[in-house]
Parts: sequence; C-alpha cells; structure tokens
Amino acid sequence: VRDEYLPFIKNFIEAEFSGAVLKTLALIAFKSPVKQSTIIQARGNKSYSHIKELIDYKLVEAEQHGNTRMLRLTPKFFKYFNITQRDLKNKFKE
Repeated sequence: VRDEYLPFIKNFIEAEFSGAVLKTLALIAFKSPVKQSTIIQARGNKSYSHIKELIDYKLVEAEQHGNTRMLRLTPKFFKYFNITQRDLKNKFKE
C-alpha cells in the first residue's frame, strides 16, 4: 500500500492479522531484540507460524543466533504502524 493511502486503511489492520499474530508481534515489539525461543516459550508452538507470517510481511527480521534466531523489528514495522522507535519504547513504559 502506498504511504498516502495508509491513513485510509488503518481501521483494517486488525483484519489483516489475527489476534494471535498481533499478540506475538506485540511481545516481539516489547522485548525486541528477542530470541525466538523466548517468544515460543511465552506464546507456544503456534508462534512459529506467526513469526513466519511476520517475517513474510517484513515487519520482523530474524538472524541466526546459536540454535535459535534473534528477532528484531524492521523499519517497515515502524512505518506500517506509524510510530517511531522512541515512541514505542515510551508507550511500553506507560
């Protein structure tokens, strides 16, 4: 979606991702950077497919880290949700 159309589709974001995927994304955002194994422990085995979906959408990136992967938010995440990294950290402090 082009940037100029993002304000029009903000209401449809939840429809694009299931509640479970959004919860996984929220945990990744809260702990980023975070080991995939930490997310799986907290959210269960179904999180593997959630993480794959988030990587496919390029909202999360994964880098091999020993036997697991390190998950980080991408610049596309911040652009997609129209939030800066600083604002995100401040929101989680509240």
